[in-house]
Amino acid sequence: MGSGHPYYPIDPWSLEGLLFNCSCISSTINFFNTSIHNNKTRKNEMDKEYKLSIHKSRNSN
Repeated sequence: MGSGHPYYPIDPWSLEGLLFNCSCISSTINFFNTSIHNNKTRKNEMDKEYKLSIHKSRNSN
């Protein structure tokens, strides 16, 4: 590439390939865990808002 070193594909069975694949898998897992956590948090917030609105409507009657 630009640094004068020829491009070569990463051998998936070499240490470099295994480390690369593990880091990619780890990033993917972290992304999905974050997404799941955010969805659960948002759902909990929506549930609380809904329950609060029901409580307010009952108290206003």
